[in-house]
Amino acid sequence: MALVGVFVLAGCPPVVSGTGVPVVSGVSVEDVTSSGATIRFAVDWQGSTPGPCSVSLNGAVAVTGPCSSIVLTGLVAESGYMGTVTATSVEGASGSAPVVLTTLAPNRPVVSGVGFVPGSTDVTASFSVDWLGFEPGSCELTVDGVGSTSGGCESLSLAGLAPGTVYLGSVTAAAATGERGVWPSTEFRTQGPVGVTPVTMVLSSSANPSVAGEGFAFRVELSGDAGVPTGTVSIDVDNNTVGTSEVVEGAAVVWPLSLPVGSHVVAARYHGDVTYRTATSNVVTQVVNPGGSVTTVSASPDPAVTNAEVAVRASVVPAAPAAGPISGVVTFADNGVEIAEVTVDAGGATLKRRFAAGTHEITATYGGDGSFGPSTGTANLSVTTRPTAKVWIWGENQFGTVGDGTTTGHLEPIQKATPAVDAVPGE
Repeated sequence: MALVGVFVLAGCPPVVSGTGVPVVSGVSVEDVTSSGATIRFAVDWQGSTPGPCSVSLNGAVAVTGPCSSIVLTGLVAESGYMGTVTATSVEGASGSAPVVLTTLAPNRPVVSGVGFVPGSTDVTASFSVDWLGFEPGSCELTVDGVGSTSGGCESLSLAGLAPGTVYLGSVTAAAATGERGVWPSTEFRTQGPVGVTPVTMVLSSSANPSVAGEGFAFRVELSGDAGVPTGTVSIDVDNNTVGTSEVVEGAAVVWPLSLPVGSHVVAARYHGDVTYRTATSNVVTQVVNPGGSVTTVSASPDPAVTNAEVAVRASVVPAAPAAGPISGVVTFADNGVEIAEVTVDAGGATLKRRFAAGTHEITATYGGDGSFGPSTGTANLSVTTRPTAKVWIWGENQFGTVGDGTTTGHLEPIQKATPAVDAVPGE
């Protein structure tokens, strides 16, 4: 983050000790960052021989540089500095002017939307990270007095907490290049104390197998011998927590994040209540298959005429219940002959082409990608020969521009026929 604009100190006149003493003026602080700044100024040497210039901040060793601008580095982020800009002539006379600056906060990943969902003996933090152009790295959940755990940058869980206890938790995002952003310590209280009665858990999926982009829920049924369980349940997919939900009337439902194609190991964790102890459910293997696709073809204009460009559009969308963005390639064919391959963009592919006169069966075949299978669409395009046009010409014909082979002018219009022009496929 760079500071926009220029700050000029006012009300602080330069220090002048006498005739022939350099006068430092126009001091400004520019290009401020979290660790540096540029100090710009002017020096009137008052007839003395120009010598070196320097900037000293907070009594530290002066930084020497050109007598117009000096670049400062190694400053501490979000810190205030006071000092002087000094010009010293060869004869030994010196003049100075004050300078004040404050460094900026460092540019770093931003952690936001942190929510702590405590159980009796553990806590789950859900959050998001804006990497601000840095290469994504890893995230860490820290609970004061307990420890920390690292992993993905959507949610993290930490166990080993005491029931009914207040803790401070923070989340740190570390870019691959080392820059760190921190969500400051936030207070939360664990549930409890936790009971000792065993609880029975049954985990199930509303759609298994499912297809890419299909919405489905994980449901957990809880029961025990001492009444209806309460509290919260967290769902872990491939050892990453995807959601936490309250137990209502002995059941908890969690809608997961979108799962990629493949097999995923799913388990539920019950955090306990005053009656029932913590527990882990049965393991469910959630299978996500590639979804289907639907390809439709249209042409504009249709019908068309020869030598006119036609836009053929192949729209490719997921076949319900699949959902999500489509990628890949569409292959176009004209009457069974392949004519082009076009990359899918914004839900389809467009081919612009001129066609010869006749009926064209346009076929678009989507080849599929890792999330969606192939599909084919067809449309018929009718192309007619451009009709013969007749042009009326008249006027001066000094250079034969009328087109009758003479240089005779014509006050009366002359009809000239323009033959029809057929198209060459692909032109």
